Amino acid sequence: FYVELLYYMLNNIYICVVIVVCSVGRCNGFVLPILPSPLILLPIMLPLFSNEQPRTAINAPSVISKRQQLSEEELMTSINKGNSYLMNGQFESALMEFNRLAELSPNTGDIYISRGIVLEKLLLWNEAIDDYKRANQIYRRRPFSGDDPIVFSNIANAETGLLQWDNALRDFSYAIKLKPDFIAPQIGRALVQYQLGQYNTAGEYFESLVDQYPEFPDGLALYAIYCFHNGDMKEANYHWTIATKLDSRYLDVEWVRDIRRWPPALVTDLALYLKEVSK
Repeated sequence: FYVELLYYMLNNIYICVVIVVCSVGRCNGFVLPILPSPLILLPIMLPLFSNEQPRTAINAPSVISKRQQLSEEELMTSINKGNSYLMNGQFESALMEFNRLAELSPNTGDIYISRGIVLEKLLLWNEAIDDYKRANQIYRRRPFSGDDPIVFSNIANAETGLLQWDNALRDFSYAIKLKPDFIAPQIGRALVQYQLGQYNTAGEYFESLVDQYPEFPDGLALYAIYCFHNGDMKEANYHWTIATKLDSRYLDVEWVRDIRRWPPALVTDLALYLKEVSK
C-alpha cells in the first residue's frame, strides 16, 4: 500500500510522496530521482522509513583537490548515490559524497537540498539552513523563477530543530503561499501551530488530513492525540487504534520524538495519552 500510494503522490502532488510512504524529520534502498520535487518530502519521509537515530557529525575530509567537469549523467548518478546513502542511514558517507559533488558542480541546487537534509540528520541545523538558502539562490537564477517552496519548507523544518517556532511558522506559511497544494509544509505548519498553543487550528488540519488520506498513519495519530487533548477519548481511541495497526512505531514515544520529530507539546500529550490507555 505504501509503495503504491507513494508512487501515486509523486506523480500527482510533489510532496505527498514522502508523507504517505512514511507514516515527517528515514527508507532503506530507496534511490531518489534527480528532481527537486521529491526532495521536498525527504524531511518528512526519512524518519518514517527507518529506526535510525540521529548522529553527531564527523569532520568530512576534503575529497577533491582539483575541480573536474561532470557530465549530466555522471551528476545524476552521483546524486542518486548520495541519496541512497542518506536513505540507508549512512549519513557520513552521504555527506562526503555531497561535499564532493558541491565542489565539482557548485551551481547544482539539488546537491545543497540533499546535503541540507543530511546535515539535519547530523543535527547541524544552521549548516542545513545555509545549504537550503544556497539552493534557493541557485534556483532563483532560472528564467522566470522566484523563491522555491521546497527550500522554504526545508528551512522551516530545520528551524524546528532549533526550536525557532515562530520562524518555522513563518517559513512553512511562506512555502504554502508559494505552492498552495504543497502538503509537506501544511503538515509542518500544523505541528508548529500545535506547539504554539493553536490547538484548534492544528486539529482542524489533522482532521482534514484524515479525511483526505484515511490510511495515512501520521495523520491518524496526530488527530487521535488532538482528540485526547480535547477530552474526546472515544474519537482518540478510534483513530489511534487504526494508526498503530498501520504503523506500530507510534507506540514508541522516543521514536515519535527523535525520529518522526513531533514537537514537544505533541510528544507530551502522546505520553499522557499512552499513560491513560495503559491504566
